[in-house]
Amino acid sequence: MRKTKSPNRTGLTLVELVVALAAAVMVIFATAIMLVAGEKSWDRSMQLANLRRDAANAMLEMKRAMRSGSLAELDTDDEGVTIHTPGGWVHYWFDPGTNDLIYQLEGGDPQMLLDGTAQSVDFELAGTANNAVSVKIQLQDGDCQVQFSTTTMMRNHVAGT
Repeated sequence: MRKTKSPNRTGLTLVELVVALAAAVMVIFATAIMLVAGEKSWDRSMQLANLRRDAANAMLEMKRAMRSGSLAELDTDDEGVTIHTPGGWVHYWFDPGTNDLIYQLEGGDPQMLLDGTAQSVDFELAGTANNAVSVKIQLQDGDCQVQFSTTTMMRNHVAGT
């Protein structure tokens, strides 16, 4: 009996092709999942950075008025504070209905300091003879949240005023 030689096979079998295709699909899906996770992480980092920037800017703006202030008065509902400065008064208040932090200079129109991201803003008089103002701000955007607090001494404060 004579053996017949099978032809020389250089291609892929169907099983090898299916295994290679499955491996390629898994690599593509893993890459896509990593890209989506990276994008979400980037977006969250940008949200946090924006909240921190907004909170730091609001604090800086309020600290400038407080440092030059001679007297601070809290609103009766503790939602705001009025700082009396050599250039006139400046009033800061929190609107819980809109989540805005607003300020107004004497003789001017109300201006937005934080637009819709403030979850709470607390003002307190502090220091000896109430010569300082404490501010606590909590901001939120989606699932990102930051908190800032500061206590600032009024440089021009005169005891007993």
